[in-house]
Amino acid sequence: MLAAVLYGLAALSGLLLFCSDHPVHAWPLVGVAFVPILFALTRQRVRWWRAALAALVFGAVYNGALLWMLEFPVRLGIPLALALSLLWVIGFTVGARLVHRGPVAGPLAVAAVIALLEWVSYHAVPVWGTAQSFARVASAAPGAVPVASILGMTGVVFTLVAAQALIARMFAGDGTGDRRRAAGALAALLLLQLAFAAYLSITSVSAGSARVAAIGWNGSTTEGPHPELMAWLADAADRGAKLIATPEATMVLTRPQRDQLLADLGAFARERQVALAVGYFNLGDHDNRIAFVDRDGSLAGEYRKTHLIPYIEDYVAGDGSLVSWRPAALGSDAPLVGGMICQDDNFTDLARALGRARAQIVVVPTQDWAQVKDYHFENSRFRPIENGYAVVRPAFNGVSAVVDARGNVLAQQDHVENGPAVLVADLPLYEGGRPNAWIAGLAPFCWLAVLAAAFVPRRRRAGRLALPRS
Repeated sequence: MLAAVLYGLAALSGLLLFCSDHPVHAWPLVGVAFVPILFALTRQRVRWWRAALAALVFGAVYNGALLWMLEFPVRLGIPLALALSLLWVIGFTVGARLVHRGPVAGPLAVAAVIALLEWVSYHAVPVWGTAQSFARVASAAPGAVPVASILGMTGVVFTLVAAQALIARMFAGDGTGDRRRAAGALAALLLLQLAFAAYLSITSVSAGSARVAAIGWNGSTTEGPHPELMAWLADAADRGAKLIATPEATMVLTRPQRDQLLADLGAFARERQVALAVGYFNLGDHDNRIAFVDRDGSLAGEYRKTHLIPYIEDYVAGDGSLVSWRPAALGSDAPLVGGMICQDDNFTDLARALGRARAQIVVVPTQDWAQVKDYHFENSRFRPIENGYAVVRPAFNGVSAVVDARGNVLAQQDHVENGPAVLVADLPLYEGGRPNAWIAGLAPFCWLAVLAAAFVPRRRRAGRLALPRS
């Protein structure tokens, strides 16, 4: 009977976590989804194999439903499902032991395990990077995740799980004292979030604004320049945009076509006194690029896509060299502008490097498809929160948006549902950089320290009753 309750609560947790994500997108559920399974593991001591089975049930409900919605190719979906399920098995099997280490140490240790495994997922299972994280949905309320500015998305994972493990301990604890200590730790965790939010408010120094445009459309890629490109650029310039960006690799260009397009873009930039960031696929070198054109018509630089999608993208990857420049079109005190392409923003190495460079605007040309567009856009909103720069995101067959440095969406268009659009927005600027850009790499050591602390011998209280084993 106890085992049936355990597996039932594990399935409930998996279902709640799935419903927090698309297509249901009841995102607040991510704040309670782990409570049922953690309550079950806290209420009774569970043998390791029962905890592993509960984790498999949880993973089957959550990952299975999610991957079914995404319609991944079999050769991509099955390995990803197995890898993510294995991480959940490890997390809850180890967590079933650690959760009993104490009313505070136990829940924090469980959160540290899950945070470490999420970090491993981003790096050891590099299919979608942080877009694989359940914490991604929290970007719907950017003001509620200030810890991301310090410790990135993994810090959000830790606080979400820690809060829910403490709640589970409050309801399943074996004494009034334990419940009080868990409640006190939960209150301290909430106060810490308020302190992070206050820190962001105090340190967010205004640095003016910039009128920017993200042009996006749907359909098929074109051989050569898109026939509507110059008209869309003119529309953006007519509406006052000084930095205009277009999507990823929608135009497949030979060397002569590339040279002609750059000449046309240069002439347009000179005439309209604007800066351009134009995505294209370069057949000559078989790579994926952004061309940055300044208002004098010169080519300020080109960035090459670095992170390719496994099994889907087969061309020459960039070496991670960043391109950043201060477009003269944005004034004498122009912000530092950088670039990434699509899948690049699913990973934190380039994103954090741009944060360390104190970029204030990052252009992210993107190409998606109907099944992944919402997940990818939601993940993209974390990069500004973490690193302190705004994002101009022109998309092809996806969601175009202008997002400020706090993760707030100023303009947005789903091109799959609503067709082409030229989004223009006045983008508030802040001094670039957040602590995450420098210290998030230390996050795994933070979680390891929490785990180590959980193993410090505890003095047993007299008369403490052993919990039953299922």
